[in-house]
Amino acid sequence: MPTVVNFLSRVYDAPPNVLGHFGFLVLNITNVLYLVLIQGYVFGRLQRDPLLKLALIGCFVQAISCSASIYTFNEVNSISANLIAGVCGIIAHASMDVAHVFVFFHRDHGKFIKFGTGCIVVIATYYIIGLNIHLKDFADGKGANARGMTPDGFFIGSTIWQLLAVIKFRFDFTKKEIQYETNSTRMSRETFIKIFTVIVLLEVISIAFEMSEIWVLAFSFSGFQYSLSVSVMIYIGTLDFMTGDGTIWGGLKADYYTGKEDVHLLGKGLKVLKEVNHIGDALKGEEKPKSLLGKLEEGVKGDIEVGKEVLHVGEKGEKLKKKEWF
Repeated sequence: MPTVVNFLSRVYDAPPNVLGHFGFLVLNITNVLYLVLIQGYVFGRLQRDPLLKLALIGCFVQAISCSASIYTFNEVNSISANLIAGVCGIIAHASMDVAHVFVFFHRDHGKFIKFGTGCIVVIATYYIIGLNIHLKDFADGKGANARGMTPDGFFIGSTIWQLLAVIKFRFDFTKKEIQYETNSTRMSRETFIKIFTVIVLLEVISIAFEMSEIWVLAFSFSGFQYSLSVSVMIYIGTLDFMTGDGTIWGGLKADYYTGKEDVHLLGKGLKVLKEVNHIGDALKGEEKPKSLLGKLEEGVKGDIEVGKEVLHVGEKGEKLKKKEWF
C-alpha cells in the first residue's frame, strides 16, 4: 500500500503542509475555546486581563491563518488565500509579541508598553506591505525575481523575542525582583519557578522542531508554541504587577506592615524605609512617596507619617489586607 503522508518529509508540498497546518489549527481552536469558556466564562479573568485578551486575539487570528493555508494547499494555490494566511499570521504573532512586552519588562511595563507596541506594529506593517508586493509580483509571473518578502523573517524574530522574554522573566523572578506573596490561593515561589523552567524547556524543544523543516512536526509544534504562550499569560496575569495588588507607587503595589514588623517593598521609590515600631512613627528617608494614598474602606483607621505624607493603616497597627487599599 502506498504511503499517503510521509510524516518526516522535508519536501514542501501539499500533504505534509495540510496535515501540519491542521494540527496548528486544532491547537489554536483549543486555545480559543479554553480562553473564552474557562478563563472568560468560568473564572471571569478574560474580561479584565489584557494578557489573556492579547493571547485570544493571537490564537483566533492564527486559526484564520491556518484555515487559509489549508485551503491554499488542499484546494487551489490562491494568491488571495496566501495573502490572508500571511497577513493573519503576522497579526497573530504581533499580538503575542505585544503580550510578551509585559513579560519582558514586567513591573516596568508601563514605561515601555507604548514604545514596544509601536515598534512591533511598525515591523509587522513593513512585513505585511512586503508580503503584498511579493505576492503581486509572483502573480504577475516574476517568480524568483518577485520583490518584497515572505513573513518568515518576522516569524523567526517573533519566536526568538518570546523565548527571550520568558527566560528573562524567569531569571528576574528567581532573583526575587518580582513581587510574589505566597498565600492560600497561590503556589509557592519555588513551584512557580519550576513551572517556568519547564515552559522554557518546552519552548526550546518546540523551536527545534519548528526549525527542523519536517513540516508536519514544524507546523504542529508552532501550534504548541501558542499553547505555551497562553500558559505564560495565564500565570503572569495573576501576579501583583498585573492585577494591581501589592504596592502603591511606581506602578506597583506591595504589602505594608506595622507593629514590630518591617515595611517592605513599599513602592520602588521608598528604598530607604526599614522598620516601623508603632503607629505614629515618623519614617525618615531621602525619597518621599509620590502621592498620598487614596480612599480606604470604612473601618480602617490610624496613620503613619512618611516625611510630609500620611499612610493610613489599621487602628491596631495590623497588616492591612490588599483589598483595604483603595
